[in-house]
Amino acid sequence: MIREKPNKYFCLLAGQRDCALEEEKKMKKKKKNEKKKKKMKKKKKKKKKKKKKKNENKNAKSSIALRNQEILRIGALDSLQRYPRFSDGDVAVLEGDRWFTAR
Repeated sequence: MIREKPNKYFCLLAGQRDCALEEEKKMKKKKKNEKKKKKMKKKKKKKKKKKKKKNENKNAKSSIALRNQEILRIGALDSLQRYPRFSDGDVAVLEGDRWFTAR
């Protein structure tokens, strides 16, 4: 009886214990590699989701607050000058350490 791929039981019947052990090792390695690949895929998906969320939030803040109008950078926030001066009717937004306004 000839088989192309010897399985564990066939090897044991033929008296080849080493063959059966090698087969088990190969199967364990395959399973480990598959688990690693699945973990890596999950990590990549999480990273992509986080990046998308950050970008969406930034765009939403500026477009809603400024109502898609022209953005002018006023200046960096200093410890001395906490709020820059704006003319009446300006919409001001603080993003990070920068003030933006729309007219």
